[in-house]
Amino acid sequence: MFKKCKVVMLPARKATTIAKSMTSGKLFYHKTLELAKRHNEWEGGTFMNLYVLSDDKIEANDWCMCDDRNHISENPKYRLGKCIKIVNGWIYTMDGMGENPDWTKKIIATTDLNLTVLSDKSNFEVPLPMPSDLFIKKYCELKGIDQVLVEYENKGKCVKCKREKEGHVCECGEDSNYEYQILPKLASDNTITIRKVKDSYTKEEVIKLLETYSDFVDDLYRPHTSNNILAWESKDEWIEKNL
Repeated sequence: MFKKCKVVMLPARKATTIAKSMTSGKLFYHKTLELAKRHNEWEGGTFMNLYVLSDDKIEANDWCMCDDRNHISENPKYRLGKCIKIVNGWIYTMDGMGENPDWTKKIIATTDLNLTVLSDKSNFEVPLPMPSDLFIKKYCELKGIDQVLVEYENKGKCVKCKREKEGHVCECGEDSNYEYQILPKLASDNTITIRKVKDSYTKEEVIKLLETYSDFVDDLYRPHTSNNILAWESKDEWIEKNL
């Protein structure tokens, strides 16, 4: 399944592989930091980072971005932070700020290597997932992309140690005691899968989306209920009546 997410670009504190020209406003992307530094010295510009934001639930240790804009002028004013606790729905970050949940989104991927989280597998801090090279290139070519579709999947984690499900018995010794979450699907290189947002669909495409979602709901909820009204039985009837 895919979820609609927002993409934000902000100036970077350190050199990155993305730069914005001070004169033309054009965006440049290089695969290596050394090439980016050389180009930026010649072109003259500002290093930038990309952040992919979602409406996913924010919990402790998640990185988030608050759009603390002036709601009169509506000029965006973004602020980054790592959540340390949730109090009465408000999101408190390491700098002590309490962020309004209505204006705060979870960062699910970024080119900012300073944003790290504790790995479930190694117990070391690792960078957040990244957008793919292909997406970054396309973003720079188009001088920005506001919204994208990010692929998600249903993943199980051990209730005790939070490691990803890899069998019936976890390494910590827990027997099949897993909790399931809908998380961004990651490739082997720790990148997310991104598609462009469509604004129109054919009837065949809508039916395909409904079948995919019906499969997903069926797998997720059928073991827990005998009256799954969103599964295959109702899907065909809904298509017949509405399409």
